[in-house]
Amino acid sequence: MLATRPMSEQLGVEILGADLDADLDSATVRVILSALHENGAILFRDQSITPERFERLSRHFGQAIPHVLDHLRLPGHPGIFTISNDAERPDEIRNGAAYWHTDQSYDAEPSSATMLYAILVPNEGGETMLADMFGAYDALPAATKSKIDGLTVLHHYGNRDAGQDGQHDASPLQNDDQKDQVPPVRHPLVRPHPVTGRKALYGVAGTSFGIVGLPDDEARGLLDELKAHAVSPRFVHAHRHQVGNVLIWDGASTLHAGTPMPAATGPDDTRLMHRISVRGMPPLLSRPAR
Repeated sequence: MLATRPMSEQLGVEILGADLDADLDSATVRVILSALHENGAILFRDQSITPERFERLSRHFGQAIPHVLDHLRLPGHPGIFTISNDAERPDEIRNGAAYWHTDQSYDAEPSSATMLYAILVPNEGGETMLADMFGAYDALPAATKSKIDGLTVLHHYGNRDAGQDGQHDASPLQNDDQKDQVPPVRHPLVRPHPVTGRKALYGVAGTSFGIVGLPDDEARGLLDELKAHAVSPRFVHAHRHQVGNVLIWDGASTLHAGTPMPAATGPDDTRLMHRISVRGMPPLLSRPAR
């Protein structure tokens, strides 16, 4: 029997009593999916899973997305992206996610969920920041909602705020083949959740660079205003990872950012995580409950 408890005041729940290394029955998967879609993020502690089991787990949530930065994929496991502060990785790779963004919002079909499995954790730092876009939309004045509902945002790979206040850019694309995989795309500024229908702000930070029908300066100003609102402290939870954590967040209703990390010098300050982002509807929700 699974139980839940709040993960933070802002969003998320911790799920107790689940062994992610075991085969999960349909009833258990439904409880887990409902917790994710209703709360924006879910956390499992004290897990021990191989890459193969991690991939199997991801298939309950959607279809794994091989990251465009193919040189950072786990060998033999194209859906698993490695996150590390190994000293051999340059800063722009080590801190490639240290800015507010939504995974794969630069793709025509963006990520529906992202999963992080903590293998090595530094004694200090390395948090993942999560922001609640359900709450951020709900808290907007009615006039603002009326203004932004129906707007379409232009997205492309990168970070709109790169270079400002020490913000990092996305990990640089390495070659023309990678660049060809990420042409500009468009997404609604306000998206109903694909499962619950609840409205959320979408992609107001990171890859959003313009708004269809608005001059660049006006579009940038509106996006900056919405971002400042969306990542204010009342909507943000800083998750402190522990070894064995599996943290999963909903791509449709959150923004996230890694905290910048210096290069590792030894076991006390090393971070290693496996990440899988998925897209599409969870297979179980495409079938009727029994």
